[in-house]
Amino acid sequence: MCVITKLRRGSRSLGAAALMLACAACVCARQSTGSQGAHQSTFDVSTLKYMGCKPGESKIVTATVTVTDENGRSASRSTKIRVNCEPPYERYPDLVFAKNDAGVTACSRGILLGQVAAAASARNYTVILIGHRAEDEWETMGNFGPQLDQTRALNAAAVLIGCGKLKPSSIRIDSAGVATNPAPASTACAEPAETNRSADAEGRVEVYLVPPGGKYLPENAKHLASLPPQMPGVSCEGR
Repeated sequence: MCVITKLRRGSRSLGAAALMLACAACVCARQSTGSQGAHQSTFDVSTLKYMGCKPGESKIVTATVTVTDENGRSASRSTKIRVNCEPPYERYPDLVFAKNDAGVTACSRGILLGQVAAAASARNYTVILIGHRAEDEWETMGNFGPQLDQTRALNAAAVLIGCGKLKPSSIRIDSAGVATNPAPASTACAEPAETNRSADAEGRVEVYLVPPGGKYLPENAKHLASLPPQMPGVSCEGR
């Protein structure tokens, strides 16, 4: 059996092309030993990606694969592959919340309407909202209410729909609980009254735009969900 033993680190590129290259090298190794019969190539292409160019650019990279058969014989093959770099997601300033509160402040609403809604609508991007809460905040809204982190994301989505006129289908939400990663994105919003000491790192909502067909997602986007049929009410005036 031919098994891939090495894919050179500087040559990561398109999975399909790399798989074809691996098969060619495997055939070469088989022919060099004179072996007959069925042979199976194994190659995991699920994690292949090339990060060496800017969005919208394309680059030529050289992919090299080395395979070894059951007799210890090896063969290598190289090829040049054009990689088209898709746009990654874009991160916007975090939305900061007062302690134990899920209401969207006027400053955060300005970020959503002045930056996020306009960009998402113009470029047909998907909005991702990921809610957080601090360790010393309530886990739920009231004794048996919804999760605080999720409610913050839902309320931000309601602003985008009710005031920014985005379609619900263009928004996805997630909740990260008390996770403090990633580092907070800068915001011009003043710290809300009665906030916890780390409100900008914990009592917040991460905001991202993802291009159509985008394959790269934020690290906390692990369980993205569509919006529910019934959304919170929203006021488009100051708060």
